[in-house]
Formats: sequence, C-alpha cells, structure tokens
Amino acid sequence: LWNRGWRIVYLGQATPVADMEIAAASGDIAAVLAYSQSADLWRSAEDDLAALASKAHLALGGEGIDAAGAERIGAELLQGDPVRAAAEAAQRWRGSD
Repeated sequence: LWNRGWRIVYLGQATPVADMEIAAASGDIAAVLAYSQSADLWRSAEDDLAALASKAHLALGGEGIDAAGAERIGAELLQGDPVRAAAEAAQRWRGSD
C-alpha cells in the first residue's frame, strides 16, 4: 500500500489488539490491517478484534484466517499474497491502484 501512495503506520509484530485500537482512534486512520499465519491466534483474539472492527475498518490476512472467520469478526478478508492483496485493497478502498 505504501508503494501505492498510502501513509502506513507499522505497529510491529505481536501487537496487542488494544494497541491497534489506540492507533485507530488516534488520528486519520483509513484501515487497520492485521496478518497472521495462525488460526489459533485469530480465534484467541476474535472478541477483541470484533470490538475493534466495530470502531474501525479492519482487514485481516494470512493463512490463519478464512472468509467465515473474517465474517464472524466483522472484518474484511485480504486474500492471496501481500502484494496482490494490497493492490486489490487499494482499488476497493480508493477506487484506484
């Protein structure tokens, strides 16, 4: 997304959902993106992520999340490799790549 002109705030690995909420509430944030290969991690954070999704646009990606999981959370599912997912997200969110 950065290569497509988006301003990115990288929160780091293993960021608690509470920190994501603080970041989302702190300014002009278009979306919060989270990525994990672990289905267990998504399940353990599902309630917290659903609360975040009710306050901010939340997009989830990685092998650990599927359409049903993203729907339960109320988040957008980013599919495929990160470059393709970023291109598709940029088109949906801004109407351009």
